[in-house]
Amino acid sequence: MKKKLLALVIACSMVFAMPVYASDSTETLSPTAEKIKEMEETIAKQNKAIKALTNAINNLAKSSSSSSSGSSSSSSSTPSSAAYQAAVRNAAAAGMTVTEYTNNAIVSSSGVAGATAIAQGGHVVINGKKSNVVFTLSPAAGSAGSAQGLASGVGGTLLNVVNVSSSVGFSNASVNFYVKGIQNGNLVSVYQLQNGKWVQLNVTECRKDHVVVSMNQTGVLAFVKIA
Repeated sequence: MKKKLLALVIACSMVFAMPVYASDSTETLSPTAEKIKEMEETIAKQNKAIKALTNAINNLAKSSSSSSSGSSSSSSSTPSSAAYQAAVRNAAAAGMTVTEYTNNAIVSSSGVAGATAIAQGGHVVINGKKSNVVFTLSPAAGSAGSAQGLASGVGGTLLNVVNVSSSVGFSNASVNFYVKGIQNGNLVSVYQLQNGKWVQLNVTECRKDHVVVSMNQTGVLAFVKIA
């Protein structure tokens, strides 16, 4: 590529170095109409050749640049590809889809037909203080049947059932869950499975797409929309 580029540059310089026309001193001082026409044709040809060579040089330069950036892109894509493969493995190990795993959400893996997407985006209030803590969600498909019975018993609709875990200890946590489709004015009850029984938790806020729950411990939660 570099040799081609150098050859074109040399060719271009040779065109620039070519004389416009050859003549003796008399013709130079007083060119005839034929000589003037010949000069114009020669200049036109030289300009055309210069333009063609310039375009060729530019195209080669662009091709060289694209090739370099392509190699760079391939190198830079390797880490993200590796990260994606890791996410695939981790998601499979957790029984989640890649989208669920990367978004800390539970949808299809909940074991609930027509499940509502539930996610947790962090900023959990721990013991009354704001934090950057994220409560991790994972499937609780094994509790789906029991949660369905619970929802029917309270006259509601089971939105989803999820397992909630935390990397930090707490005595009380205010957790903002994303619950897709919830509207202002909807009533959502949240129950936690404790020692084999469903215990109702305190829902402090229910607004569009969000349900805020007060928790004293982690575990399996059932979100039930009350008609």
